[in-house]
Amino acid sequence: MAGTPPSPTTRSTTASPGASGRLVSPPPPGTWGPPTYGDIQGIMFLNKPRRISEVRDGLSHTFLISEDAGRPELWVRGKNVAVADPDRKPEGAGWADYESEYYTHGTSDDRSCHTNCNNDNEDYSFHPGGAHKLFADGSVHFIKETMSMRDFARLHSFNGGEVISADQY
Repeated sequence: MAGTPPSPTTRSTTASPGASGRLVSPPPPGTWGPPTYGDIQGIMFLNKPRRISEVRDGLSHTFLISEDAGRPELWVRGKNVAVADPDRKPEGAGWADYESEYYTHGTSDDRSCHTNCNNDNEDYSFHPGGAHKLFADGSVHFIKETMSMRDFARLHSFNGGEVISADQY
């Protein structure tokens, strides 16, 4: 992907946020304010531990942790936008930051972009075509940017009864 950060760097450029669920209504673009959360359907959420027996969709069908490269700088579609505005930084940039959870809500105006759109609590890598995800069974898969947002959101749910075939991602 164009815009890969220079090396070597003195800080970590990859975070691995936990899958918290789907965001029902983020603040409108260009505004600030609290989002509206749906029922927390992700396997990882602050102060909400999950038991393996609660993962009805199966551990091999549930996202656990995502690649989110480039932090603490802000990257949008391969471009470092923090260079233009040094105060713009993604939340939860530290690897153990309590704000490192993220929600699936899409990042384009029509909310359809889920991977490699930006690294502010979204899946992001410098690999062309997708990013890596750790599933709850311990396996790692490369998730394509072209995967449908619906299937992407379903893999964040741990108990919705959705089972997505591996050929969909």
